[in-house]
Amino acid sequence: MEYKKILYEVRDGVAVITINSPKTLNAINDEIIEELYQAITAAEADDGVRVMVLTGAGKAFCAGGELGSFREGLENGTLDMAANMRNSSRLPVAIKTSGKPVIAAVRGAAAGAGCSLALCCDFCFAADNAKFIEAFVGVGLLPDTGGLYALAKAVGDARAVQMCMTGEPVSAEKALEYGIAYRVVPEAELEEKVMKFALRLAAGPSSCYRAVKRMEWETGWKDFGDYMALEQEFQAECAASPNFREGVFAFLEKRPPKFQ
Repeated sequence: MEYKKILYEVRDGVAVITINSPKTLNAINDEIIEELYQAITAAEADDGVRVMVLTGAGKAFCAGGELGSFREGLENGTLDMAANMRNSSRLPVAIKTSGKPVIAAVRGAAAGAGCSLALCCDFCFAADNAKFIEAFVGVGLLPDTGGLYALAKAVGDARAVQMCMTGEPVSAEKALEYGIAYRVVPEAELEEKVMKFALRLAAGPSSCYRAVKRMEWETGWKDFGDYMALEQEFQAECAASPNFREGVFAFLEKRPPKFQ
């Protein structure tokens, strides 16, 4: 497949998948979601790939959903939030059901869906300037892309609810304390440290990794499909509220929202 919005490269058994839209801080839309899904699927099917690394080009990992596309859908009445959720839900499922280790390399903001993606990876290396933000509340939505499910597993139910209701940024050091990040490293050393770790995993027992991930899925994530169905239902309800429209327009107009 020819990729336009991501970069895909295999180095010594490590597939590096990079969201390549730095001007938008790697905010994702349907095109990027499709390319990410295809890249993860290709890496999973490639016997020459033993580890995946997910990262973002430029200053941020991923700023979440591209709100401009939401505004367009709200204005012309074509927004189908349930379909949007079904599309994006393929990403966490592909990551969690992969038999290969997946490492998130996070610099700058991992916000909204970007935070969700980082949480669903097996390891998260955070640069010292990383910030994890459950930003959905700012536009009147609940976390999507499996975010609340994965967050609660990482930090516990109470802290997950607090992060989702406040949208307050979590620093790299706090992310390490909370169990979101596996390692915190200087921003300038992020790629080097991640690749060194990825190569270490690539030299390890792939059959063991596959068994560990399968058992994690069976014991901890087997009801994820039921959760995602509820996520789609409730997100569609949130999107139908005037609060979503107000949140999107306020963000794009750079003003405080007036929620009901």
